[in-house]
Amino acid sequence: MEENVNNSETENVPGEKIQRISYVRRLDRTPEKDFNLRNEDEKKIVCERRKLTGKVKEKIDRLERELEDR
Repeated sequence: MEENVNNSETENVPGEKIQRISYVRRLDRTPEKDFNLRNEDEKKIVCERRKLTGKVKEKIDRLERELEDR
């Protein structure tokens, strides 16, 4: 995503494009200290929950963007 920036560093070059870098923090990615100690079934459940949480968040974000576009 690129955005026109007009600040003291780019005033001499009008319309210079600077690439913005964004970071999305995943809320449910807190490392669990005992994750490696869990059995395989519990590990699978945790991973599935993380995947589903991510999918639901993406869907909510997409729906919010669609509402903003209207």
